[in-house]
Amino acid sequence: MLKKLGFVLGFGVILLLSHAIYTQATKSGCRAMRLECHKETVVFERIYLQDEVKALKETIRSKGVFLEIETQKAHYSPSKLFEILDLEAVRNDMLKEFGNASSQDAPRLYVLLYENDPLDPGKKTKEAKLYAGYLVFSFYKGADLVYKMQIDFMDKEGQDITKRIACAKESLMAL
Repeated sequence: MLKKLGFVLGFGVILLLSHAIYTQATKSGCRAMRLECHKETVVFERIYLQDEVKALKETIRSKGVFLEIETQKAHYSPSKLFEILDLEAVRNDMLKEFGNASSQDAPRLYVLLYENDPLDPGKKTKEAKLYAGYLVFSFYKGADLVYKMQIDFMDKEGQDITKRIACAKESLMAL
């Protein structure tokens, strides 16, 4: 009887550990720490099409990108970032890093510029309220998402956004 109970408990522990490991391994985004600039802030990245990464990098080097930028203001807190931030300057910084495409077959870069909303009732932890916002870079080849990364910026006026854009390029090119 004791052996059976021990066997069942042991099996249960193994099952729980396996589930925990599987859950961690299959999360949609993985916290990146592979570059020096990743250590300055929070970065998540994911490769969707490993076979297309090399071609994407080469095409960006030679042709640039078609850039689309979307902004998302704070909803519960007063939005201040977009009163201060020069979106045209941010766009120019992105084009400086990734190039401005002149041909139709260039990759598409979709960027979401999100202003953190510390009064959002969904933000439960202190850490979720510390950053000023984040940038999500989604790189497409045709209709296919190849690589995606999210990087936080900390300055409430967006003064560190240029540095985060450079880190996004470094991240892609270092793949």
